[in-house]
Amino acid sequence: MEEEEEEKEEEEEEEEEEEEEEEEEEEEEEEEEEEEEEEEEEKEEEEEEEEEEEEEEEEEEEEEEEEEEEEEEEEEKG
Repeated sequence: MEEEEEEKEEEEEEEEEEEEEEEEEEEEEEEEEEEEEEEEEEKEEEEEEEEEEEEEEEEEEEEEEEEEEEEEEEEEKG
């Protein structure tokens, strides 16, 4: 009888250990997913910033061109 009880206990312990391991794995997976999501968000933000910078540069270039044209027109008049 005692042997049977011991075996049962061992089995239960093993099951518990397995469950714990599974839980740990799940937690790790969740953490990884969260990290990936964060990275994605960061990438998106960076891309948006780059786009904004490009737009600003283009606007500046356009303004410069307009100024140059105005100067040329004034020179022609003068």
